[in-house]
Amino acid sequence: MSPLLATVFFGLMASASWGIGDFTGGMASKRLGAISVVAVSHLTGLLLLPLIALLLHEPLPALRDVLVGAVAGLCGTTGLVALYRALSSGRMGIAAPVSSVVSAALPLLFSLTLGDVPGVFQAIGFVCGLASVWLVGQEAGATREHSGLGMAIIAGIGFSGFLIGLDQIESTAIFWPLTAARTTSTIMIVAIVLLSRRSLRADTPITLLAMLTSGVLDVVADVAFIIATRNGDLGVASVLSALYPAVTILLAWTFLREHITRWQGVGISLALVAVALISIG
Repeated sequence: MSPLLATVFFGLMASASWGIGDFTGGMASKRLGAISVVAVSHLTGLLLLPLIALLLHEPLPALRDVLVGAVAGLCGTTGLVALYRALSSGRMGIAAPVSSVVSAALPLLFSLTLGDVPGVFQAIGFVCGLASVWLVGQEAGATREHSGLGMAIIAGIGFSGFLIGLDQIESTAIFWPLTAARTTSTIMIVAIVLLSRRSLRADTPITLLAMLTSGVLDVVADVAFIIATRNGDLGVASVLSALYPAVTILLAWTFLREHITRWQGVGISLALVAVALISIG
């Protein structure tokens, strides 16, 4: 497998894992609440990551990479909290696509400043990918008011910081830097849960399974994204991994019979075109 195809493969794996994880986490959130579900899924990752690192005898990274991972974790959690604040305003049709586009665009711009100039097909693919992320976030009858827009932009910046931070890890280690990221993010999320006096207890075994699945898939996505960036440039990996809302929407359509709007259908189709163009290079 060429480096480009490896980047595409693992970038799409990250997208699929985040998309499925969001679906299972969303199902659990209907019973327990989003913040509580995120806290449990983060705790799952915090237990899983160091265990894998020990089983694989992964060498400890340099202190710099641990600190980079910790900062990345704080950025990601800040983005998550900002996203929930934006979504709670009731303007999901704006908040979701704006945060996704920003989280894809900023790492892409960062990659371009480092000299990773894409070819013609890839450049067109990037545009198609960003457009598809926006379109799949559109909801039928969604209001066009701009309330929550600022928080959505902050969410996208936070997610961008997380992705860029993971790309800046220099050591060959994967799981220890992610452990540092997950430690800081878990502390932040659990603190929010405790301050808001929310419950972490699942009401049914199915809810618990959904939360644990979301946590495991989040780990898989993080690992896949790091592998994608190590095989290619950050821009390709960030745009492909940002296609995860399409996966969530397709799962909701398949299992929950949720309606896919015309624009969402166009966005999903455009995502496939983006993948093909980016893969050509």
